[in-house]
Amino acid sequence: PGLFSCKQWYQRRVRAVNGKSVEVKRAIPRDADPDQREKNTKMFVGGLSLNSTEDSIRQFFESNFNCQVESVDLIYQKKDQLEPGQEPRPRGFGFVTINDFDVVDRICVIRNHKIDGKEVEVKKAAPKGKSNAGGSGRGDRNQGGYNQGGYNRGGYNQGGGYNQGGGYNQGGG
Repeated sequence: PGLFSCKQWYQRRVRAVNGKSVEVKRAIPRDADPDQREKNTKMFVGGLSLNSTEDSIRQFFESNFNCQVESVDLIYQKKDQLEPGQEPRPRGFGFVTINDFDVVDRICVIRNHKIDGKEVEVKKAAPKGKSNAGGSGRGDRNQGGYNQGGYNRGGYNQGGGYNQGGGYNQGGG
């Protein structure tokens, strides 16, 4: 019954090949972190230029990956950590949501991207309560909200950084 694009083939999930029923699944590298194997539409983007804006990040993904970005959430300093009258500055990371698992997988497999002239790391955002690196007992772990454990207080991916037992709030409370 004609030729299909890979996406059309994948969307049909169950196919018959040579008279046998086969299930089509996403290909994910075996050495991928467990959190990176899950279907997810939200990505963590770390190491952003302080000059990056929601619009520049949206434009990067839409133009390079032919997709529709649903949201870009840049993370700023907390107001209680500022001097009176000081404006919150970006903390150099954020979250991007694209409602297409396949595009998110493709972006995250590449992992390193250049946005606004700066090399950044992109990976799937782990839901609140999930841990990207394991470990336990850290006093500065995230206890709710966006990364209170500190992107800048221990570096991301170094044990005390992004989403080590907490993460971002995906709704609810």
